[in-house]
Amino acid sequence: YLNTIATEFNVTTMLWQRSPDDRMILVELAETNAAMRVHMNVGQRLPLFIGAFGRCMAPRRTLSKAALRRAFDTLRWQDAPAFNAWLEEVKAAGSRGFAVDVDHYVRGVTTVAASVAGADDAPVMAVSAVGFSAQFGQRELISLAEAIRDTALRLGTAAGAGTAAT
Repeated sequence: YLNTIATEFNVTTMLWQRSPDDRMILVELAETNAAMRVHMNVGQRLPLFIGAFGRCMAPRRTLSKAALRRAFDTLRWQDAPAFNAWLEEVKAAGSRGFAVDVDHYVRGVTTVAASVAGADDAPVMAVSAVGFSAQFGQRELISLAEAIRDTALRLGTAAGAGTAAT
């Protein structure tokens, strides 16, 4: 699945595993063959709530707004969104099954993600794709987001999840 998305959309596609310390660990990736691409290393760790996958992991957690605010305030963004805007994007991710981060975590970079639910329907992994922001029009971005969401749903089904990915 990762290779298909990477090739079709000219992005780096990744599978992230949630760790017990509220971090995400990159466990697998597929890269495009494009001369210019975003590269990440397997084993890389990022905060649970950063970027697009953070917006997907947050709605499945039972945290208060104050707890989310405390976690949000620890994140390092190149161009941080306002907390209330981020919180609205978290809610949107919960309903549409994917999230998008355009130029916030890293300027010039767009990330799309969806969480993968485990057997107890809690988010245990995330699928994401990353590329340069200028390469995406609205139509391409929505198509990519739907492909990422569908992949997360397939992985969740394989893991025995009973509800949709977010």
